[in-house]
Amino acid sequence: MPDEPAPLAIDGGAPARSASWPPVTPVEPASDADPVAAFEAVLAERLELPAASVVMCADPAAAYRAALSVVPVGERNEVIVPSLLEREAADAARTVGWTVVPGEVDADTAALSVRGIARAMGDRTALAVVRHPFGHPAVMSELTRLAGERGVALVEDISGALGSSFRGAPAGRMGAVALFTGREGDPITGGACVIVQDPAIAARLRAEVTPPATDDVRLPLAQLRNLDAALEHRRHLAWELTFRLRGMRGVTPLPHGRWIRHAYARYVVRLRGLMWKRSLEDTLAALRAEGIPCEPACDTPLHLDADILGALPGDVRVGEDVFPIAARLPGELIALPLAGDLTSKDMDQVADALRKIEARSL
Repeated sequence: MPDEPAPLAIDGGAPARSASWPPVTPVEPASDADPVAAFEAVLAERLELPAASVVMCADPAAAYRAALSVVPVGERNEVIVPSLLEREAADAARTVGWTVVPGEVDADTAALSVRGIARAMGDRTALAVVRHPFGHPAVMSELTRLAGERGVALVEDISGALGSSFRGAPAGRMGAVALFTGREGDPITGGACVIVQDPAIAARLRAEVTPPATDDVRLPLAQLRNLDAALEHRRHLAWELTFRLRGMRGVTPLPHGRWIRHAYARYVVRLRGLMWKRSLEDTLAALRAEGIPCEPACDTPLHLDADILGALPGDVRVGEDVFPIAARLPGELIALPLAGDLTSKDMDQVADALRKIEARSL
């Protein structure tokens, strides 16, 4: 007889981890006289661009609006936005006059898929937003090719993906314009900017946007200067966890394509829905009871937004059968933090907790 699986902590068993999650060691904020200009210069140098190409904005919403204003709204007034993980882009697009068309996403990465952008494009499409979810770059070669054939400009959202690359091209250099916002849990937790390679457009944006307060940029600047070390540590943790998850039947680890270099904003696992019998909410509760912080990796899909659908009445591009992946992933993806002074032992405990839950969820 096989051994009975260990009882879950949520059912009264001993948790896989009893210690609290390690905090992040504080970083000393930068002391530059002009941290805004310094941030722009350091990021531009990282992307091998002139310093004037990077324009800092007061907040993330302003950065999204600025990026989406690079192409003026005209007769072609539609922008494709991935159905998952780009609520801010969709909200910003609508405030500056764009009609948002949701795009289907890739099953492995939750990024805008090649099929998704192809199906979403129409005669009035002028822009498409491409995000690299969780620091995993989208398939930019094919997305760029399709967009170029139709005269569609790509806005590359590198939030959580700075330091990643696709086929050697760094995130931030693969679209007509890029935007970056730092978020809690990312290697860089603050700051917002637009990256534009056209000097005239960059100058126009700089004259139009409000820069951030200098003190708000000091910590992000210090984190930016330390980015390579932070990414090296996160990659080590991710490789350790991927190794420990091998052989699991109900959980798929974060994908890692041959031509991909991750930034690892978070580590995301996917529950195999056809096998997994526990709901996402119950799985999250069980993981937290085991001492592992976690959260749903996805937000509500844009293709279910009544206001977005109301602007596209009868449009076949937003039919019920168009988004099978975007409809399914929010119930299958779990995000695990990589922020904190974590070690291989912490990753072992994450894997142990997932294996415990899997034994009682298939």
